[in-house]
Parts: sequence; structure tokens; C-alpha cells
Amino acid sequence: MNPFKTFFIFGIALFFIGCSRDPNASSKTSKDQVLRLLNHGNDKNLKAEERLQFVDSAYRYIPTIRLDSLSLAVVSAKSNLHYRLKQLDSTSYYDRDLLKKALKAKNFYYQGKAYLNIAFHFRDNNRYDSAFYYFNQSKNAFQSINHGEQVGRRLLSMGILQHDQSDFFGSKETLTEALQYLEREESKKYIASAYNELATNHKKLLNYEDALSYYEKAITASPTTKDQQVYTNNLATVYIDKGNYKKAQEVLKLLISNAKIEKGSITYARILDNLAYAEWHLQKPAKENLLVGLAIRKAQKDARGQIASFTHLAEVYANSNRDIAVRYLDTVVQLSKQLKMPKAEQDALTLLMSIAPNNISAKKRYIVLQDSLFQNSLKVKTQFAKLKYDDQVKQQAILKLKAETAINNAQLAQQRLQKILLLAIGAFLVLTAIVYVICMRRRHHKEKKEQIYTTEKRISKKVHDELANDIYGVMSNIQHAQNFNPELVLDTLEDIYERTRDISQQTGGINTQQYIETLKLLFSRYKHAKTTITMKGLNEINWNKIHDLKKIALYRVLNELLVNMKKYSEAELVVFDFKQEKQSIKVDYRDNGKGLRMPLRTTGGLVNAENRMKSIGGTFKFDTKPKKGVQVTCSFPI
Repeated sequence: MNPFKTFFIFGIALFFIGCSRDPNASSKTSKDQVLRLLNHGNDKNLKAEERLQFVDSAYRYIPTIRLDSLSLAVVSAKSNLHYRLKQLDSTSYYDRDLLKKALKAKNFYYQGKAYLNIAFHFRDNNRYDSAFYYFNQSKNAFQSINHGEQVGRRLLSMGILQHDQSDFFGSKETLTEALQYLEREESKKYIASAYNELATNHKKLLNYEDALSYYEKAITASPTTKDQQVYTNNLATVYIDKGNYKKAQEVLKLLISNAKIEKGSITYARILDNLAYAEWHLQKPAKENLLVGLAIRKAQKDARGQIASFTHLAEVYANSNRDIAVRYLDTVVQLSKQLKMPKAEQDALTLLMSIAPNNISAKKRYIVLQDSLFQNSLKVKTQFAKLKYDDQVKQQAILKLKAETAINNAQLAQQRLQKILLLAIGAFLVLTAIVYVICMRRRHHKEKKEQIYTTEKRISKKVHDELANDIYGVMSNIQHAQNFNPELVLDTLEDIYERTRDISQQTGGINTQQYIETLKLLFSRYKHAKTTITMKGLNEINWNKIHDLKKIALYRVLNELLVNMKKYSEAELVVFDFKQEKQSIKVDYRDNGKGLRMPLRTTGGLVNAENRMKSIGGTFKFDTKPKKGVQVTCSFPI
């Protein structure tokens, strides 16, 4: 075979094999592989180095899969593991990478996590303004997905930052907002922390009663014994600041006697130091316990705690040995500089100047610190306030844009809905009209059949009951009477003829063209010596504008009323009052007969009369009482 031809056939075969493969199969395999590797990377039973190897392998797959929550989870895990291994440069790089990918994927959850990690980086490097900004960005991201707990925790971090920078009023405002988001059951630890920070703010602002109240709330809310011990110790410091050393001693003695406190812990050192300081004010030995507390803090490398211990020892030695007190305060100054705590240094210098008033360098340093602290405090407060204000303006602009978009969308939706409703209403009305016409025709047809059947039945009954028996009597009389009386027979036959004519008139057709005369003829048939029938307003109605079906129905109703009156009421006076209102005809019927017993039967003339009125869209109201006659009001639309 020709080599070129062989190569061509082989190429075509490869092309079709490639086309026959599922394009999503490779992507699905990669995603499964990433998930498997990530699960190994999250296995806490493995060492951090081993876990990072699995996550690194998963990270290399990210370009082959869609950018979604799984991809972002891999980057987040990689950042966390680098942080655990103290690889801070890598941590910072992957935090930025996570933020970039989360913004691209529009994933607010991982945006919030990335902003949070970046905020921690700036906080640890004393870049408090940047840390505050990124904490706030993290809060906004979680707020976009209504994650209230994360929003509350970010606000708590911001409040603590403001407190550490001496922005006590701003911190109170932020912490109060944080408490509105933290759920009572799920976030007790953070609620307690917020109460503790609020108490510390009030303490710094010399609002001791509020400070005591919030420390009590922190103790009650805290879910852990360790935190409760810390907050109880803080509460005791308020009593010390108030000068109530006896109360502070009671609280701290009860606290330090708790067997759950580890003797060599930082918490134990704090409690012991504060207890010794309070007892010193109560003229009790304190130096030994102060030195024990200092030793524990040195062993635990608690530099902040050492500042408190050295300060308390300086106060104790201030009167008995000023040289030792000055050395202690010099140590406090050096530690404050190392920890970049100018406020602690200023406090130490204040005490140093009271012990050694001739120390010029201390005075100069104090003045420099005071100016620096004032300017820094003002700068920090302004920065935090501006950041919050800028964020509020931005959020308001976003909300305004969303509101305008929502209004526009709502208006468009409303217009579409109105069009749909108008079409639906139009279709419904047309359909209803068709159904109504069909139903009315069927009802009318049915009523005509029922009327024919009822009429036939009534004629049959009348002929049988009233005529047939009398005719049979005449025949029997003619056939069997011994003394045949032709005049009596003629009278009887004449009576039978009159009744036959009445039946014919009652069941025959109704002349709707001369309707007034037809009604008058109807009324005249029921007048006799004992019954008077009067009519009002009959001639004032324009009967020509009323449909024949409605006139026939009204005629039948009035006929039923007169039949009922003749059979049961024995009335001497009957009154018909006809009225034409705006769009309806109303007829009132009254008689002074003996009335009827209630309830009426469910079948009969009056029930038929009511049904006839309903068939033409009218109403039929009936009222009767024994010996008080009958009252009927019927009306129907023109």
C-alpha cells in the first residue's frame, strides 16, 4: 500500500477517536483527583509538611478545572499550611492569590477569608490602619452572604484594634455593633470577648460601674473556665482602680483558690500579682508573691505581664528603697520600648518622676512621649473614623445602585405583569361571557322543559281532580237518576266550562307585548266579593325595555303568589306595589290573610317562585307570621 495513503488513513482514524471522547471526562477526573488530594491535605492526623505535599499536588491541578469553591478551598488550605509552618512570605503570597481568584469567581465567602488573612498579616506587623481596612473588607464580604457570625467576629477584631490604639469611644461603638450579629448559642466565646473589651474601654474611660457590669456579663457569657478566670481577674482590677482593695482581695482569693488554675500559668501569675498588689494596699506582706508572679512571667516569656509586675514592685519599693524602685521602672521603660507600648512607658515615667523628681531625662522623655501619644491618638482616631466613613459612603452608594436597579427591574416586571394581567383578564372575561351565555341558554332550556313538565302535571291534576270527577258525576246522574233534571245538568256543565276556561287562561301563553293588560287580567281572575286586589305603579314602568323572559318569569311569580293567597291565606286585601329604580324593577306584595306556618316545604309554588327570580338574576324575600299575613319583596335587574 502507498505509505502516504497509509498515513492519511491513520490520521483520519485518530481524528475520529479523539472526537468520540467525552470532553468533560478529563475535567471530571481532575476534579475528583483534586478533591481526593485536598481531603488528604485536611487530615489532621498527618504532619503539616505531609499535608502541604498533598495540597501542593492539588494546587497544580487548578488550571485544569473550573474556578469554583473547590479551587478556592485548595488555595485557602495552602495558605493556612504555610502559616502553620511559619513560612510567612508564602502565606502572604497565597493570601493574595486567594483574594485574586475569589474576586474573579465572585465568591464572597473566600473573599472574606482572604481579606481576613491579609488583615492578620498587617496586624502582626503593627500596620493597624491597613489591618483595620482589611478586617472591614472581610466583614463586608461576609455581610454580602448574610453570614452574621463572621460579620460579628470581624467587627470584634476591629473593636479590639481600636481599643489597642486607645480609640476607646470608637471601639465601644464597633463592639456594640458586633454584638448585634453574634448568635447567642453559636458564638458565646466571641460574645464574652466583646463584653470584656467593652468593660476594658469603660475602665480606661473611668466608667467603673459600666466596666464592672460588662465584666460580669463576660463571665456569665463565657463557655470556658479559663476565660472566666481571666475576666474575673479583670473585674478585680476595676475594684483596685476604684480603691476598693478589700473587695478586690475577696474576688482574687476566691479565684486563686480554684484548683483548676494551673500554678505556673500566665493566668495564675496575673491573679497572684494583682492579689499581692491589693494586699499591699491593705498593709499586708506582698513582696514575695509579687516576685513569684514576676518569675512565672519571665519563665513564660510574658513581656507584657512583666511590665505590670515591675511596675507594682516599683510602687512597693518607692518608699523603702528608691534605688530598687528606679531600677524596676527603668526595666519597664526598656520593655515598653521593645514592645512598642508608648502608653506603658509614659505611665512608668510618671511614676519615676514622682520617685526621682530630679531626673531630667525622664521629664524630657515624658514630654516627647506625651506629644507623640497625643498626635498618634488623634491620627489613629482620624484614620479609623475615615476608614469607617469611607466604607459607609461606599456601602450607601452600592445600596443606592442596587435599589435603583431593583426599582427599574421591579418597574419592568410590573409592566410585564400588567400586560399579562390585562391579557389574562381579557381572556377570562371573554371566556366567562361565553360560558355565561352557554349556561344561560342551558338554564333557560332546562327551565322551559321544567315549566312544560310542571304545567302539564298541573293541568293533568286539575283536569283529573276538578273536571273529570264532575263530568263523571254528570254522566252518572244522567244514566242513573230517576228524576232527571235537565237544568241542574246544564248548570253543572256551565260550571265545568268556566273552570276549563280558567285552566286554559292560567296555563296558556303570556302576551308580553300588552303586558300591563295581561297583568290586570291576571289580577282580575282572583278578585271576588271577599277579596280586593289593588295595584300601585304598574303603569309607571316602561315594560317595553324589559326582556320577554323576565316579564314571563315575573308573571309566573305573581301568579304563584295569587294561587298561594287563594289556597291558604284567605286574605281580604291584596296590594301590589311596582317600582322602577335605577337599574332594577322591584315588586312588593302584601296581604292581610292568616299567614303560613314555618318552615315551608322545600317544594311548592313559593319555592318555584324563588327559583324563577334567581334564574333572571333577581331576589325573592319572603316573610310570614300566623294571623299577620304574607309579605314578599322581589326584584330583578332590567
